Amino acid sequence: MNFSIEKVGDRATAIKMLNVLTGPAEKLNKHVNETIKIIGFTISDQQYVDRDTGELKQVEVARIVTDDFKCLRTSSYSVVNALKVYRDFFSPSDIEKGISVDIKMNDNNGLYLELNA
Repeated sequence: MNFSIEKVGDRATAIKMLNVLTGPAEKLNKHVNETIKIIGFTISDQQYVDRDTGELKQVEVARIVTDDFKCLRTSSYSVVNALKVYRDFFSPSDIEKGISVDIKMNDNNGLYLELNA
């Protein structure tokens, strides 16, 4: 998602959002069984070195901004894909108002998001 003053609403909020997105982030898996309200997110490619093979690999990483301006990060395939669906389904103003989700973990220790009404 691209943030701009026009999309976020005002300069102060845009700056606060950018500072949160570029600063330190907590791991999303530390918030399992919690409800959060997403007001913004980015998805970007990051490279890492596979410890077993030494190969350079790439993974998509999501950085989620909550309504209390915390940043949560994850490379969970299902969470990244859910955010892509949210980006396509919800308007930017819907996202800015907040999307309430529960952070869940399946039997295989995989994270996923469950939308709330």
